[in-house]
Amino acid sequence: MDITLRQIEIFLNVVETGHLTQVSKDMNLSQSAISMSIKELETSIGKPLFDRINKRLTLNEVGRSFHSEIKPLFKKILDIQTEFQNSPNKGNIRVGASTTIVDYIMP
Repeated sequence: MDITLRQIEIFLNVVETGHLTQVSKDMNLSQSAISMSIKELETSIGKPLFDRINKRLTLNEVGRSFHSEIKPLFKKILDIQTEFQNSPNKGNIRVGASTTIVDYIMP
């Protein structure tokens, strides 16, 4: 299963707003990119998450189940990211190496 955080973010935004157009504006992506991301997510899961009725996306049973499982996990990931970005323990790592190592091994 190759689910990306970006796909999850798009999925959650589509569920919350209910409109691909609004999500595309909010995330500065094209509507086709949003649609493709949802389709790739459904392909990764192996089941459709939305019922497509009259060009509208309606969350189906699988989608509701996925949403209830993934939303707290995504929130936790965002919390972890924020915590580490604001952590006093962050800093720079300096690596020293000879020219040969830098040219051939480090890249």
